[in-house]
Amino acid sequence: ADLSFSILSMARSLKISQVLPTLNLLRPVKFGALLKGRFCVDATAPVGEAAQKMAQERLTFVMVCEPTTEKNAPAHVLGMMTERDFMRYMTYANQHTFFSGQHPLDKRVSQVMTPLGRMTQLHPNTSVNAALRSIQHRIWRHLPVVDGPPGKEVLSSIVSIRDLILVADGGRTEEAVPAALNEPEPTALHSVWSGQTAADVLASKRELSEEKSLRSWLLARSHRHTIGEHASVLAAAKQMERENLTFLVVVRDHVGVSEDDCTESDVVGLVTERSFLNYCIHPQCAPGDMTCLRDSYGDETTDLDKHAVLDLMTPLRDVVSVGPSASVSECVDIFFNKNVRHIPVFDALDAGKRQFIGVISLRDILRPIIDRPDL
Repeated sequence: ADLSFSILSMARSLKISQVLPTLNLLRPVKFGALLKGRFCVDATAPVGEAAQKMAQERLTFVMVCEPTTEKNAPAHVLGMMTERDFMRYMTYANQHTFFSGQHPLDKRVSQVMTPLGRMTQLHPNTSVNAALRSIQHRIWRHLPVVDGPPGKEVLSSIVSIRDLILVADGGRTEEAVPAALNEPEPTALHSVWSGQTAADVLASKRELSEEKSLRSWLLARSHRHTIGEHASVLAAAKQMERENLTFLVVVRDHVGVSEDDCTESDVVGLVTERSFLNYCIHPQCAPGDMTCLRDSYGDETTDLDKHAVLDLMTPLRDVVSVGPSASVSECVDIFFNKNVRHIPVFDALDAGKRQFIGVISLRDILRPIIDRPDL
């Protein structure tokens, strides 16, 4: 573990501009028109079109850029719209559009986005360490690299967090990339968590003491992280925003903060910001077909307060989960190879039942690295 930390310490001085050539060999990034085509929308585009691009491209954000008619013109960045921005807007969209008569999905994305000055971004001179620490505030799979003088910032690349860790893990050079491609995940993470399990990650996450049991911790916080299956979509969105969470565990309505253990039969699924996005944007609509988007988000679905979380959650059967004895290596494999952001943990009970004991995020796995002051 000490060797892994020393290697990562050496990577601290590396700048994004120094590792971009290696990153692009790992996962080639299309530049110019192709980069803009996937990650950018014009500032004049409607919110529905931006959200549709996020859903179809499986992005956690889209860059909002100045409109241009030139195909190969640089993408001048004005801001970004994230899944959280979309969820926050749609939560109050009916109030915003009631008097104007405008459809919620027709509002300009520039009016909903996080502006350039407040959005998460990397620059060519950003250190690898600073880039990794950005996930302390949000769980990102990709981060934009913005370059240029104030007022003329352009999107120069998109960095994958997984690949950034992989390159930083040993300060790999371009010559070492072929070997790195054959490694399923960063070896330093395995060294840091060597011999430890999902239960150890949950314990470190909660900073449990002898006087504070796992069960009491869960009961004290269940109101923050869980929501009843028949609660409204609107209530779920507001709870995620209020508690600054990216997901909620959906439980049967009879489950609450009580002396009863929460078993697998009580947990019915997960609802995330991505769930909310997919719920509002119909997958069958052609790119940019606002008529289809408006019709699919019609009167019967506009009132989010009248539709249950059951309508948008991911059922438990479709969620990848682990047991408390699963190695951290297994969890790392799931995060990087199955492209998920949260892993529920269930413990085996008698009669074939399993008890729900928590959720691990990618941020929890990376915390020993990004929290160390010497890195």
